[in-house]
Amino acid sequence: MWATRGAVGATGAVRELSTRTWRPFVPPSAEGARDVAAAGELPGDVLRFADVTLDEARHEVHRGGSRVDLTATEFALLRFFLLNPRRVLSKSQILQNVWRYDFGGNSNVVETYVSYLRKKLDALGPPLIRTIRQAGYMLETGE
Repeated sequence: MWATRGAVGATGAVRELSTRTWRPFVPPSAEGARDVAAAGELPGDVLRFADVTLDEARHEVHRGGSRVDLTATEFALLRFFLLNPRRVLSKSQILQNVWRYDFGGNSNVVETYVSYLRKKLDALGPPLIRTIRQAGYMLETGE
């Protein structure tokens, strides 16, 4: 992990130096590591919201105990929603974070893939992806 240090300038004001100081990684305790190994997953590998589980290491999605088969793009889209639950995501934010480049203003691809994802998820439970008019989409439960 990189850290920065502060320094006092000629005027007495503290300014931040961009020196790089290496801090070694401290592994979790042996007991915690055993719990993780017993569970079969690493911390941060599994994202959950409501009854949806996305396992990044295995590239699997489950809803209510049933496996959901997704394309790579649908998987990336769901992952972005799961990383930002209950937050309105604009089409441009989705384009930048899922497709990783500016799509030239054509946001229809977002609508198309949200539709694909909704069909697959909604077949196994209540709707989770809500359209917010003039703003984008939000992952939320209907409660």
